[in-house]
Amino acid sequence: MSKEEGQVTSENLAVLLMAQGQYDKAESLLTTLLQCRLNVFGDGNVATASAYQKLGYVLEKQGKYEQAVQLYECALNSYEADYGRGHPEADFVYASLTEIYRKTKQYDKALEKSMRQLEIRFETLGDAHPQSALSCHNVAICLYNLGRHAQALDMLNRALKVQQEAGDGDTHGIAAIYTTMAKILIEQKRFDKAMEIYERVLKHQVQVLGQQSPAVALTYRNMGLAYESQSNTVEAWKTCVKALAIQLHLIKDSTSNPNAAWRRQCEKNTGNTDVLQFEANATMQIVQILEKKMGIAGCTSQLLTNPTEFQWDSSTISI
Repeated sequence: MSKEEGQVTSENLAVLLMAQGQYDKAESLLTTLLQCRLNVFGDGNVATASAYQKLGYVLEKQGKYEQAVQLYECALNSYEADYGRGHPEADFVYASLTEIYRKTKQYDKALEKSMRQLEIRFETLGDAHPQSALSCHNVAICLYNLGRHAQALDMLNRALKVQQEAGDGDTHGIAAIYTTMAKILIEQKRFDKAMEIYERVLKHQVQVLGQQSPAVALTYRNMGLAYESQSNTVEAWKTCVKALAIQLHLIKDSTSNPNAAWRRQCEKNTGNTDVLQFEANATMQIVQILEKKMGIAGCTSQLLTNPTEFQWDSSTISI
């Protein structure tokens, strides 16, 4: 086996270990692989950049953020030296750096990387592409984290325009943009405008995805949290119960229908169907906190046993 073949085998094995969550073993393999590629190709080569990137990812997954950042930066330098601006893998590196800086609350650096990614996506993909819209949204989130709310809203409007011009029918992407808008408006005490946006999102989601959808459930929960931010605990509880009813119904449905439409939606939006159980647990905790605050037994026990029999008429939910 040649050195090149051995490197490919090591890289494939490392990718398999990463997929299995065995990051410590993957780290050992990738460290050796990186040194081999530096010896053979040196810096400024796409193959070396790939090794930098994968090792950075493994370190990121282990919470070794400072080391991961150093490797990601090396990956970017190598990609751009060999390929120039706009290498597809470099796009993922910018996204990873932005996420690390946000996790570590280095919002200025997160904004810098997200702006750089946006600039390159506009150059390579144009201003009517879903990925360009996603970059606008990411920049808006960084601005929001920095407390620059007016600029964040401007960027969200730009994201919305790009998303609509892309015309790919990405309901999830549009809803995500509107949801971020609503959260900013709530912080600005513009509650009526925020709820107007949530209602618009909800109407569109129900039309496109149907009532029994994970996305619809999350919108109901966001609306419930918005009501609670205004000390309207009763409406918050009613709305979060609707979210929980959908989530529990979908979980129950999955046991008899493993190919349910919501599974395909989860896989498209997150790559993971287990996320629904996680979200249902989160909603359950919110509902129980609200019930405790109101001093009632509530209907969560009924939902746990008979989610499909829940009555959607809000007048049937009484205290």
